[in-house]
Amino acid sequence: RSGRQCLDALPALGADAPASGKYLVALPEKFDGAPASFPMFLAQAKLYIQGRARNFPDDRTKVHFLISLLKDQAAKWALPLLRQDSPLLADYGGFCNLLEAAFG
Repeated sequence: RSGRQCLDALPALGADAPASGKYLVALPEKFDGAPASFPMFLAQAKLYIQGRARNFPDDRTKVHFLISLLKDQAAKWALPLLRQDSPLLADYGGFCNLLEAAFG
């Protein structure tokens, strides 16, 4: 198969998992706050969310998922947002921007 055929065989971004329930994007590894690993972490997390759109119906669910993937320094960074019930917890784009400003 050519590279183009392989790309064409992938589900469109935003499409949900096939009816079989099998979706071949792995759960992203937890992010510890290391700036060098941030771009890949965020790309993998977004890919996972897009591929399982039914599981992430709103911004709050997406942000909670991202926070669940944080550990160590990154988890400590998110703690004040949770304690204050920040409006960013319901703003996926805003949360991603803030996360990128902190670690990207």
